[in-house]
Amino acid sequence: QFLGNIREVDALAHVVRCFEGTSVAHVLGTVAPLRDVGVVETELLLADLDVMSRAIEKRQRLWKTSPRDYVQEQKRWLNYRKKLEEGVALATADLDREDQRELKGLGLLTGKPVLYVANLSEEEYQLENQPFVAKLKGNLSSKNQGVPQVVAVSAQLEWELQQLEDQERMEFMKELGLRKT
Repeated sequence: QFLGNIREVDALAHVVRCFEGTSVAHVLGTVAPLRDVGVVETELLLADLDVMSRAIEKRQRLWKTSPRDYVQEQKRWLNYRKKLEEGVALATADLDREDQRELKGLGLLTGKPVLYVANLSEEEYQLENQPFVAKLKGNLSSKNQGVPQVVAVSAQLEWELQQLEDQERMEFMKELGLRKT
């Protein structure tokens, strides 16, 4: 049901835990942002592969009865499935606008743009060098043929700021060297 709900959105925001600490348990026991990204990406790829395989299966008869009318569609759909089988997210594949429109209509998750949100501790957020964020950016840019969209935040700090009155919030932000939340 969760995957069905996110098929309706135009883009995905993938919040990745990038902080150590025992106050918040990690479902897999240890903090490993690259592993966590990989787990989610694999789940999305498998879900898309299932959707694409079922869609192809449904179209097989039509492709056989009118091959000339559907030769391009068949070629595209088989290419999408091949990319997914190779572990390639469709958003990173070299697809034209028509392909991207078609992917949206098929509800494929890996064809959607992704914003990675690195959730840091307050201390790590204030550091100039954020090792988890650097690893995340480096790994994602090598896979995504370019610079990935990664933004660093401290959800805890943001929550704390929102609990303050406007004046207190501005003073606290100034103390932290923050210009905006």
